[in-house]
Amino acid sequence: MSDHFNFVDKVEYEDPDSKNPLVFNYYQPEKKIAGRTIAEHLRYSMAYWHSLIENGSNPFGRPTMIRPGEPSIFTAQSWLYLKF
Repeated sequence: MSDHFNFVDKVEYEDPDSKNPLVFNYYQPEKKIAGRTIAEHLRYSMAYWHSLIENGSNPFGRPTMIRPGEPSIFTAQSWLYLKF
């Protein structure tokens, strides 16, 4: 993934009073809760099919993207190398 998205900077933590909309204001990854760090509790993830193949819809919302053609398992398999 880093080869394809190396232009994206790491999202940093800033003070809760920061006006910067592109930072974490309350995320403290080293803080422990119930014996695990927040980073261990909150691993960032996404749904591959909904986000990268289908139209961006999920059980809670409407489609957010228009993609050409009908998605298929073959499309998903052919895109795996590029996306991961």
